[in-house]
Parts: sequence; structure tokens; C-alpha cells
Amino acid sequence: MPAGKGEDEEEGFYLIDLSELPISYMTTRLKDQLPTLADKVQKLADEDTKIILIISDVYEIAFRFLKDRFKNVIDVKIPFPSNGHQNDFKLTFF
Repeated sequence: MPAGKGEDEEEGFYLIDLSELPISYMTTRLKDQLPTLADKVQKLADEDTKIILIISDVYEIAFRFLKDRFKNVIDVKIPFPSNGHQNDFKLTFF
């Protein structure tokens, strides 16, 4: 799903959740969601689209899986922009 329900699609980036469900509702492991995530990326990204994983836990789970499938996965851990990490996020992402 594009970030902000489409508003950032025009800016050239998308925000895709690793899981369709909140973690508290999940009955499977996050790793089990990786094939679905790769399918979403395949539909949205082309070979020039940079793929950035936000949140260290998501990076740890998804990086190698996605990197094996897409050459343009960026090898940088980016903190989630909350709990005092807003500035870190801005400095890393922008």
C-alpha cells in the first residue's frame, strides 16, 4: 500500500508493512510473511526503485530474503521514527 493512502506515491515512494495484520493479531511468525512482502515489492518496484527497510527488527527479518530477490535493497538499518528517533530517521532517510 502506498504511504499515506497514495499521497507519497507521487513522490516516488511507498510504505509497505511486513504484515497485513498487527503483530498482536498474528498467528504465524513474521518470517512467514516474507513471500507476500516480496510479491508486493515486485508489483510496485522497478529495477531503479530503492528498497529501504525501516525498523531494525524488520531489517533483521527481511533483508537477506529481499536482497536475494531484488538488487536494490539498501543495506542500512533505519530506526522507526518514534520514541526519540525522529531526528535519526530524518538524518538517515533524507
